[in-house]
Amino acid sequence: MKICPACLTQYSDDTLRYCLQDGTVLKPFEPPATTAGETETFVRPRVTPGTPQSEVTRVLPVPVQRQEANTALTVVLTAVGMLVLFAAIGAAAFIVWTNSPEPTNITANVVTPGNQKAPPLPTPAKSSQPPKADEPTLPVTDDSASRAEIEQSIYGWKSALESRDLNSYMGNYAARVDYFNRRGLSSAAVRADKARAFDLYDSMRVNISNIETTISGDTATTTFDKEWAFGGRSTSSGKVRSQLTYRRIGGRWLITGERDIRNYNSR
Repeated sequence: MKICPACLTQYSDDTLRYCLQDGTVLKPFEPPATTAGETETFVRPRVTPGTPQSEVTRVLPVPVQRQEANTALTVVLTAVGMLVLFAAIGAAAFIVWTNSPEPTNITANVVTPGNQKAPPLPTPAKSSQPPKADEPTLPVTDDSASRAEIEQSIYGWKSALESRDLNSYMGNYAARVDYFNRRGLSSAAVRADKARAFDLYDSMRVNISNIETTISGDTATTTFDKEWAFGGRSTSSGKVRSQLTYRRIGGRWLITGERDIRNYNSR
């Protein structure tokens, strides 16, 4: 026989270990010693109305304390498992992110609606190597200044002709001249031809217009309309499209070629 030390319920089934009322561990019942003439006291178990009280067939409930302990342990283990899982996922993501290649900016130069200014293009690197000996460096010239200098030379050439100053006039020519149909004529031969015209005409008037000049390094070609009227022992007049070829020699633009490329009318 067993007894519950908490509620003092007695059980005749010795196979029970826990009290069916409050789950307390049962202890063997030891009846108190009686003296002569005393009657043994028997404590009836507390019976809940409407509940069958078969001590033999009743299933022992799980103690409340042990259920609470198991639930708390399950919660702790679940929380620890989730933390371990999240830590593993975070570590994997960090490794993938650190090992991924840097993105290539392929839109560096594209103008988008939000960015109306395209990024500046990279400046090409300048070569530090000097020019080779077999590749001479051409001097850098200002075409506008050279064109003005050549046109001034043309008007000086015209003025010397009209003033009949043969020396100043010939000062515009180089030592060798492609003179009309003759190539490489000396300046002395050109001077002799011009001198005959100076002796033939007492009055020389020239009008120059529509000047066009093309410059390439130290050489230049200029074309213009030339209209003349000469008088004296003989007369001559007409209009042609003339061409003078220049070359920069000794810091000056000198005539290296002279010819007419179109005859408008002449008498």
